[in-house]
Amino acid sequence: MKVSGPLVVAENMSGTKMYEVVRVGKDRLVGEIIRLEGDTASIQVYEDTSGLTVGDPLVKTGLPLSLELGPGILDGIYDGIQRPLERIQQLAQSVFVPRGVDVPNLDRDKPWDYIPENNIKVGDLVTGGDVVGVVRENGLFKRHLIMIPPGVKGRVTKVMPAGKYTIATPVVEVEEAGKTMKVELFQRWPVREARPVVEKLQGKEALLTCERVIDALFPVTLGGTAAVPGAFGCGKTVISQALSKYSNADCVVYVGCGERGNEMAEVLTDFPELTTMIDGKEEPIMQRTTLVANTSNMPVAAREASIYTGVTTAEYFRDMGYNVAMMADSTSRWAEALREISGRLAEMPADAGYPAYLGARLASFYERSGRVQCLGNPPREGSITIVGAVSPPGGDFTDPVTSATLSIVQVFWGLDKKLAQRKHFPAVNWNISFSKYIRILEPYFEKYDTEYSMLQQKMKEILQKEDDLQEIVQLVGKDSLSEDQKCTLEVAKIIREDFLQQNGFTDYDFMCPLAKTIGMMKVIVGFHEAAQKMMAEYSGEHKVGWNTIAVAMKDMIKKITDMKFEMPRQSEEHFKRTFVSLHDEVLAAFRTLAEVLATRQCFAFVPVPGPAQPAPEGFRLAQQVAHTVVLRLDSELQAFSMLRFGHAGAILQQCWRFQCWMVLHHLLCWILSALAAMRSFVWQTRQASRAIAGQLCSPTGGFRPVLAWHPDAASLASVSPAGHVAVHSLVSESTEHLHVQGDGVWPVAAVAWQPCDLSSLAVAGPLGLCFWRRKSSWQRIWSLQGEAFASSALDWSPDGRALAAAGPLGAVHILGPHSALVGDQVLPSQFMRLQRWCSGGEATCVAWSPDAVLLAVLHCQEDSEPSVRLWSTRNWEVAAVVGLGAPPAGPELGASLAWMSSELLLATASVFLVEIAVRGGAAASIGASRLGEDTAFAWMAEPGVRAATLPGQESRRVLEVSVCPRSAQRLAVRLEGCREVLVYERPTCGLAGWSHRELSPCGILAAEGAVPAALAFAAHAPQRSAAGSLLAVYWHLHSGRHEVRTYPMHFLPSSVLENSAATSALF
Repeated sequence: MKVSGPLVVAENMSGTKMYEVVRVGKDRLVGEIIRLEGDTASIQVYEDTSGLTVGDPLVKTGLPLSLELGPGILDGIYDGIQRPLERIQQLAQSVFVPRGVDVPNLDRDKPWDYIPENNIKVGDLVTGGDVVGVVRENGLFKRHLIMIPPGVKGRVTKVMPAGKYTIATPVVEVEEAGKTMKVELFQRWPVREARPVVEKLQGKEALLTCERVIDALFPVTLGGTAAVPGAFGCGKTVISQALSKYSNADCVVYVGCGERGNEMAEVLTDFPELTTMIDGKEEPIMQRTTLVANTSNMPVAAREASIYTGVTTAEYFRDMGYNVAMMADSTSRWAEALREISGRLAEMPADAGYPAYLGARLASFYERSGRVQCLGNPPREGSITIVGAVSPPGGDFTDPVTSATLSIVQVFWGLDKKLAQRKHFPAVNWNISFSKYIRILEPYFEKYDTEYSMLQQKMKEILQKEDDLQEIVQLVGKDSLSEDQKCTLEVAKIIREDFLQQNGFTDYDFMCPLAKTIGMMKVIVGFHEAAQKMMAEYSGEHKVGWNTIAVAMKDMIKKITDMKFEMPRQSEEHFKRTFVSLHDEVLAAFRTLAEVLATRQCFAFVPVPGPAQPAPEGFRLAQQVAHTVVLRLDSELQAFSMLRFGHAGAILQQCWRFQCWMVLHHLLCWILSALAAMRSFVWQTRQASRAIAGQLCSPTGGFRPVLAWHPDAASLASVSPAGHVAVHSLVSESTEHLHVQGDGVWPVAAVAWQPCDLSSLAVAGPLGLCFWRRKSSWQRIWSLQGEAFASSALDWSPDGRALAAAGPLGAVHILGPHSALVGDQVLPSQFMRLQRWCSGGEATCVAWSPDAVLLAVLHCQEDSEPSVRLWSTRNWEVAAVVGLGAPPAGPELGASLAWMSSELLLATASVFLVEIAVRGGAAASIGASRLGEDTAFAWMAEPGVRAATLPGQESRRVLEVSVCPRSAQRLAVRLEGCREVLVYERPTCGLAGWSHRELSPCGILAAEGAVPAALAFAAHAPQRSAAGSLLAVYWHLHSGRHEVRTYPMHFLPSSVLENSAATSALF
């Protein structure tokens, strides 16, 4: 009746159905019925209708537009209705598709190796989706499952053995109700009907695209939907092709809908050259890809069918249990085909001429994505991820197609034309893009790194702050910003230019594995946080600005910007090792700078005199101009200094009028004076380093004795006054000595056993930290050397996953694992260093709470009251500060800090005990018990304070206290000038229980001719003893020797560990 472009109207069509395929004209062109009115049918023809006339015949097929799904569909290219273009070209010997060509969609002559599977045998009951065999399609796609078509069920009557068969050969016959159905290697399915599934599931894994901006900020799940809108030249096709090449999908369906033919030619050229390693053999990724090409020079009507062809093919592979990625480039051209057909049908147009049902058609397409539980046995899960490119005219995101797409998809990667013009690719605008899958994917990414969510949020905040600050910069300039805002701008620039920007045509950045992406995120965010923290800590008189940090960290910033040059084909372990090392290097650089900044009030600012002679006329030196220069000292010190220059740092102006020798004269004066100042500074710094080591020593010049029990209470480590370590075995009753030497003697101030099965022994002193383990013999497994790691006290967390070390300058180093992947057993070599600076003076003691929620640090500083700081390990902020006042005997405190359940017990060298009750992470109340006088402290006048008197022990200082872990109410006390160790039973009635009536010794330990020097309770009872925990006492003998004795809980001497003659000589 009528021919109007791709639309043909035919009469006498009674008995036909919607979407039935018909053959039109003498050339038997493929068409599809899209409207029925009475006996008149409107037919959409998928080929060129030139030459069709009124009266030409039309043949009904009675079948909907269907696809052939089976072996051979991969590594091929088809048009919008699944006609094989490569085979058509071979038959026609032409670059054009002949009209009315009729070629089987899949090759009927090629044999395939078929292997029965799932123990299918005659008599079995089967249903749709059951796997009956497998075909090896190619080297990359080895398991092409042969399944019972959906809707077919019954009893198996025939099973073909393994062998070579063509796709048209029946391999299984199924009988139901007397009707026999033959199951071939392929099956047919209508494109407009979604294949059935058991149920849809929530996505739980990410589609890794190897594009940093997507994987880091806007990830999509396997089974999700994403849209990539952008103007011409923004890189939509490049992103779609990158996802097809490097994503972690098992299969890829790439639909070129209405785009240029050279783009599909590029895919056909590039994909066979890209390979992946499978079983030691390189296989082209084209073997997992199928292409649906309906380019701009092909019939418009076929564009609509091409989208459904692609998603139906994807559903077929999904039903096998594979993760399929479908790229549609572009859905705007598909919508234009809908608009043209709608216009020829004379339908009422909506916005911009598109049909009113545009949103419904888009939704029906995108809703065929998702992660599902597949039909049949064995049980399996598969997914389809749909990424649709949208081409709004002029990049206008208010275009109807873009608006309708954004209301459907869950991920939006908005391409910005301004970014593309600046050659920033991928041109994803991070301010307008979004992903609704971030919360869902948090558990998945935390398997790779537990800090992923935090890193992602921090990066977004930095970029958002930069966007807010750009308006201020454009109005009043960058100099008007605060120092932290300048830092934010510079770090955001690093993120934009060296992280988000990715050159897909280089050998180092064409792809970026997730391990590399997360490693780069961690280094950049760590640098930003460290810089912000330093500027916040030094914001007063000795202010540190961004310029200072930028100059000091110039080399480190260069390393950060060069991270992208890491080759992407490296292993995941290589990336983790590389970026963890760089992250630690960044933090170490900031710590090194901070160590000098913390002490620069004493000697950092060195005046440099200017020239003695006045400046000649016209040669003006600006007076009193101070410049800050960051100088790196020699490698021995590994520190920085801030030198402030005066007259010599003046600005030279108008020097062109004067002779060159005058200019050189003044520059030479400036250089010589600066060198003299640097020499003076180096001498002062070395003197300060020696003073740091001296602070760890006792007043007599030696190190105080220390005891530490092994977790199993079978071994005991002791440190002699000379600083040497001995390990005593209660099982073999032998003593071993650790030779803790480097290039010279390594004096030891503290030791601590790791409370886990690994049981590493941490050894600390003025020269740093080292860790020992016993295998066949004692071996040093790791060390942190240098004055920066000088420590005088150690304490392991209860689970053995972190070590706190107190330094003489008030620094507390927290050493712990850099990743949760190391498991419950943590070796010290897996540690990273997290330093927390305290302003409370010298840190003399550290103690973890039993639940590892709090870390108590005792600080002592001249001319100020001592204090105890409680650090929260959740956010590493100070939860409480307990000022201890100014004791009558001066600010000196002993070095003993212990937890008793939820209370913190502090022994001081000023004749008192202090108990801090901790409630909810903060200090709730304070109690004091003075061992020696019958009066409470005036300077500790807190409610509930009672005094306790020990008969015969008046006016003695408490030197050390040790709490029994197995009986938290029992403690041992060592007093000044007392030759006995007193053991007390603490009342259970709280702070008020400290009284002279209730506090009394329940045991007294003494050794003839000896003085106690150190105490230590064992954390657990030894396996060979039923007496409970042991108390070790380090005794000084009058003969100059010493010995370590252990006592059970009922305080009867059980064993004496004596040192040999050689050991005595060392001590």
